[in-house]
Amino acid sequence: MFPIPWYVVVFESIPEAFLIQILSFKLMNEKDIFFNKVLIVSILYGAAVILIRNLAFHFSQHFLFSLHTILLISVLILLFSLIHEIKLDRCFISIFIVSVLFGLIQYAFVLIVFNLFNLNISAFQENPWLNIALFIPVAGITYLIVHIYIGHEVR
Repeated sequence: MFPIPWYVVVFESIPEAFLIQILSFKLMNEKDIFFNKVLIVSILYGAAVILIRNLAFHFSQHFLFSLHTILLISVLILLFSLIHEIKLDRCFISIFIVSVLFGLIQYAFVLIVFNLFNLNISAFQENPWLNIALFIPVAGITYLIVHIYIGHEVR
């Protein structure tokens, strides 16, 4: 676990929160999306990422591995519920599903890339732009899977 620089938050964490919200709205079959609220949630989430990732780094001996991920998903669920004024249980289900899907795709994609290019986890710390470069295809794959699922959903 290592802290991430501000530009990774701007170009990966904030767009990731934006994508997760949009896909969550798709899963909830919500038509009225207020993009200014989506942006507000995304920016507040970005601030939480900086805070939680830095705390996790400084207290790594006390943090369980990936506890920061659970905390960040919880923060996104709470922000989503409060700012969009949607019941917490609806927010939890949709954001949890999209976050798990995103995480699984990210894990598989990163493993494939790391094996192809003989990299290890320290590559993220040495070259933070790698986070952003890998985010783009993972976001596209996640969006495509949710879009296909919604399109083929039995109604």
